[in-house]
Amino acid sequence: MTTAYVIAALILIAAAFFAVILIPSPVRVKPHKPAPGINVMIWKVDLRLWWSSRRNGYIVQHVRINKMVTTCGDPQFANAIPGTPVEFWEAWPVQAGSRTPDRPTTGPTARDFDDAFRMVIPDRELAFGRGRVRQEVLGELRFFPGMVLPNSFVEDNPDTQAGAALSDVAPPPGWRPGGTRHEMTVTWDNCTGVDKWDIQELPKFQE
Repeated sequence: MTTAYVIAALILIAAAFFAVILIPSPVRVKPHKPAPGINVMIWKVDLRLWWSSRRNGYIVQHVRINKMVTTCGDPQFANAIPGTPVEFWEAWPVQAGSRTPDRPTTGPTARDFDDAFRMVIPDRELAFGRGRVRQEVLGELRFFPGMVLPNSFVEDNPDTQAGAALSDVAPPPGWRPGGTRHEMTVTWDNCTGVDKWDIQELPKFQE
């Protein structure tokens, strides 16, 4: 019987070891349905840990944004005008024993999501109000139990596009690439007089 318990324990340890290898980051992205509108598109997501955290910590996301604008005669964006690249890190606190970030549910800051990627059509950059726009957002998420964020991570940081999330243009100590992917590529045009959206998100929303 003792041998059986030892074998069972070894199996559990091995399973946990391989789970860590197969899951490079314990952060899971649960997508909402992308919502295109008039000159704006928003894609909301919920953030979850695969297991409850034993300590207070932060889910941290590295975000890189690139946007291009071109004319209706350039469907391949071969001669597109690139915008200024955007890069920042944002963070959400997770309490010990929880699998989800803190989220306000009442008051003016209440929301039904944890993070959102947004694309706004730059009307002033379109020749005669017609053209094509493509935006790529590359996000990468990791969870850091026990992390203490630098004081440079603040809400509504004017140097980032993180909104109410704590953010900075420099990475927090211990950041490394290779986390959970959270990405979006959106192509828009109104060359026929009607707004056309092509939205490719990762992970993909399923009805």
